[in-house]
Amino acid sequence: MKEKRSAPRMRSFLRGTVIFNNGQSTLDCLIRDISATGARLQLSEAVTLPHRFDLYVLQRRERMTVTVQWRRGDEVGVAVEQPDRPGLDRGAVPDWAERVRSLEAEVGRMGLLLLHLQSELQALKSGKAPDARGDAEWRPLAVAPVSSR
Repeated sequence: MKEKRSAPRMRSFLRGTVIFNNGQSTLDCLIRDISATGARLQLSEAVTLPHRFDLYVLQRRERMTVTVQWRRGDEVGVAVEQPDRPGLDRGAVPDWAERVRSLEAEVGRMGLLLLHLQSELQALKSGKAPDARGDAEWRPLAVAPVSSR
């Protein structure tokens, strides 16, 4: 069979992420071989992919727009789109772990604020000022503002 690729593919065992639906949907995949012009991906046969999506190569910190060329079983051949899609920042790598940590910290702060407010409400309902409860350690809770991202 004659080779149709314009660039030689290198066998690989790279972790990849398929990104589509304006970044709202992601799927993990295994990149079995890759070149400057395309790649062979391995993922579940049950997964339905759009014709065009972004492929993020974790080890290379590289994101590229690709189109599906063929599919056989759990393998998918993709071609890298050559004119870069305008408006896509290739250097932007989603740092999901940092985003999750940030959101968990926000949830923690909100939980503390809720407990504090419930305590104040209970004290007000009982007719006692919060510091009259005999809690020498009580003081207004300083809560960092919630960032809007």
